[in-house]
Amino acid sequence: MAVPFTTPMLAGTRVRPTARGGTELIVPNLSGRSGVYILPWHGIRDLCRPNPHDLRLSTRVSRLDMVTPEALRHAARDVATEGLAEHALLGIAAPGGTRDQADRKLTNFLLLLALVRQREPVGTSKVPPERERPAELVRRALLVITRLAPLLDCTPGTIAASLEQLAGLLASTGIGRQAPQARHTRGMENLHRLRDETRVWSLQQADEDAAMASLVAAVTDHTLTSASTAMTAARGLSDDMVVLLRHWHATPEAIGQRATRPDWLLDEWEPICRIWRGAETQAARRDALREIALMVPAVPRAFAAWMGHAFAVDEIPNFRQGVRRNQDWRTGLTMLAPIVRDERTGLMAAVAPFAATAQLHHAA
Repeated sequence: MAVPFTTPMLAGTRVRPTARGGTELIVPNLSGRSGVYILPWHGIRDLCRPNPHDLRLSTRVSRLDMVTPEALRHAARDVATEGLAEHALLGIAAPGGTRDQADRKLTNFLLLLALVRQREPVGTSKVPPERERPAELVRRALLVITRLAPLLDCTPGTIAASLEQLAGLLASTGIGRQAPQARHTRGMENLHRLRDETRVWSLQQADEDAAMASLVAAVTDHTLTSASTAMTAARGLSDDMVVLLRHWHATPEAIGQRATRPDWLLDEWEPICRIWRGAETQAARRDALREIALMVPAVPRAFAAWMGHAFAVDEIPNFRQGVRRNQDWRTGLTMLAPIVRDERTGLMAAVAPFAATAQLHHAA
C-alpha cells in the first residue's frame, strides 16, 4: 500500500506486512535505477530527514494491528488534522470519521433491506421494505433474521453482527442505490479522466514526456479494467444474502478478500489523481506527469489470477529520476511547494463534503 508521505525522497514509498508479523517499508531506489530498499519503519531516518508530518504518520502506522488501505487512510486522515505543518494554516477539522461511519450505516441498512426482500415470505406485507416505516421495517427484519438463524445454525445476534461486519467491508464499494456515490465509484471517475487526458497528452508531446504519459495511461487503463471486475464481484455478494452469510461464517477470509479487492486496486491512485487535477497549465502538467511517473503503482502479478486476464508487467518502463529541480538529493528538505501541496490536498480530501452521499444517508 502507498504511504502518503510528503517528504520528496519518500515519494512512492509503500508498506507491506511481513511473514513474521508487523510491517516494513519499500522505498524506491534513490538513484533512479530499478530496485527498492526494504526497511523497517525506523529505517527511514537512515535515508533522509523526514518532516514532522511523516514522522508522526510513520509512528501511527507502525502501531496498527493490521495494515489495510482503509486503516492507512484513517491514520493519514488523523495525522492530517493534528495541526502539523501546513495543516495548521487551514484551521479545520476533518469529519472523515463521521462520513465513514455514515457510509457503513447506510451499507448495513441496504444489506438488511436485501435480506428482507429476498427472504421474507411472499404476501407478508403489501409495502416494499424500502418504503416501509422505520419501526415496522425493524420488526420485519427481526422476523426474517429469527427464521433464518436455525438455517444458518447460529443465533439472530450472530446474523446481526455479521451484517455489521460485512457493511464495513463493502461500504467503500457500495451496493444498490448507494453504489453511484460510493468512494470507489468516485475514484473510478477520476481514473477515467486521468487515463483519457494522459492518453491525449501522449499524442501531443514528444520524447520522454510522451513515453511517461503513455505509461500512466496504460497502467491506468489496466487498473480500470481490473477494478471494474472487482467491484462487480464485490457488489454481487449481496445478490444472495443467505449464501453470503453462510460463506462469511465458514470462510470469512475468502469473503473479505473478494470484498476488499477494489480497495487494494484503487487506493494508491487517489493522490495521483489529486496531483493531476491540481495541474492547470501546460508547464504544471509536465511537472505533475514527471512526479506521477514516480508514483504509478506497481502492477502485482496476482492481478492476473484475480481478474482472469494477463498484463505485460515487465514491459512497463521505469522513469524514476534521482534528482529533481529544487530538491536536495541528500536530505529531500527542499521542494517546499510540493510538500505544501501534498499536505493541503491530503487534508482537503479528508474534509471534502459529498452532498450526494449525504442525501442518501438522509433518505435512508
